[in-house]
Amino acid sequence: MSTMILSGVQKSYGGTAVLKDFSLTVEDGEFVTLFGPGGSGKTTVLRLLAGLEHADGGRLQMDGRVVDDACDSVFVSGADRKIGMVFESGALWPHMTVYNNIAFGLQLKKTDKQEVKRRVSETLQNLQIEHLADCPAAKLSRLEAQRAALARALVGGARTILIDGLPPNMGRDQRVELRGDLKRLHRDMGLTILLASQDQEEALTLSTRVAVLDQGRVIQADSPIDLYQNPCSLTVARKIGTPKINLIPAKAQVAMGLMTVQSVLGIHQFGASAFTADTREEPLFDCLVGVRPEQIVIDTQPTADSVRVKVYSCQPSGSETIVQLLADGQVLLAKCLGLRLFRSDQTVFLTIPADCITVFHQGTQRLIKTAALPIPDEGTQQRPSGRV
Repeated sequence: MSTMILSGVQKSYGGTAVLKDFSLTVEDGEFVTLFGPGGSGKTTVLRLLAGLEHADGGRLQMDGRVVDDACDSVFVSGADRKIGMVFESGALWPHMTVYNNIAFGLQLKKTDKQEVKRRVSETLQNLQIEHLADCPAAKLSRLEAQRAALARALVGGARTILIDGLPPNMGRDQRVELRGDLKRLHRDMGLTILLASQDQEEALTLSTRVAVLDQGRVIQADSPIDLYQNPCSLTVARKIGTPKINLIPAKAQVAMGLMTVQSVLGIHQFGASAFTADTREEPLFDCLVGVRPEQIVIDTQPTADSVRVKVYSCQPSGSETIVQLLADGQVLLAKCLGLRLFRSDQTVFLTIPADCITVFHQGTQRLIKTAALPIPDEGTQQRPSGRV
């Protein structure tokens, strides 16, 4: 078991609060990404879990054991937490071979030589770098160095791996390969992985759950699909999605279990089944309608539910086309799969499925109408959402 619970954790440096009442539960076997900008507390969380820092307040538990509690003066050293940590730089000793880098921790513990050889060889094979065993770390590519760093974190038998970001200077193809390595290791070895990242593509493609950080707190922790389709607030909505989500000013009212919303997209009505816990009966109020760019369908001929708009710009890139549209002075972004060619000022007609629309209350900034979740492909399984 590798369950980690952080409850009300606080941490400051030089009077600056980095973590403020930070709470998160990571269940055994989850792949959770801490997602947020620099300075949001991602690395601090990993350092606390690894035993490299003491918390100023709150409690950290691992597998039911308290490992850090400032109030009760409890602190378990990192060496006794059975956690592996991978730093963004890899942090390999450049003058040592890959084999010796991986074996170093076992040798410090005076592990039997044959056991060291067995474990290192097995780990090299798992990471597909056995051919690099005798190579000096200084000569490795960025991808090879990161694989070697992962091997060093795993060789001691750790079931929980903390990764402080993937190297930012790694090429896109190498990043895709490394993400594939992480997904395979997570699946095949049943690891619990906690990744710190500013890259939303990494967060959404790798994770079973993403925890969005803002000002030292978790503001939403959900599966990538839930997070993308139904961000709990405008803050989260603006952080997730490329291109960014369209947020369209609108007027709404909620009465007798029905929400009526009017915007440049027309009038939409939604039943109570799409409401959130933040939805209240309310007369006319300001709101924002959220629409993802890829959910906008563009046609050259009108349909029953379409809205007449003009093309402001068309940006084809081969695999996709980004189109800026003008709807009664409101700029909308649409993303079309494949190559689409439109003229500037061309009149087109857009359609948005009602179940793809989200609605945010302008006053509270909270989500008050959810979008429908896509149905998983046959044969796929979704891990249940964990707890914040």
